[in-house]
Amino acid sequence: MSLITLQGCQWIMKTVNQALPANRERIDLKQATAYAEDAEYQMSLGNPPCFEMKSWNTASGHTEEFEVPQRYVEGKS
Repeated sequence: MSLITLQGCQWIMKTVNQALPANRERIDLKQATAYAEDAEYQMSLGNPPCFEMKSWNTASGHTEEFEVPQRYVEGKS
């Protein structure tokens, strides 16, 4: 089973916070782990370690998908 590392969760937190609109509250590390769990689930299905943010949560107003860099994935099968 592949997992996202702590550094990967920190990367997710930074990435999500950069994608949020200016008036939105920033996420913390605990909230970033929910996105990491989504990426881990995607990997369990044979997909890349990715997660998405819905359009109402992004500064762009579009649904955005992010792929966690492989250096933040451990236990690759």
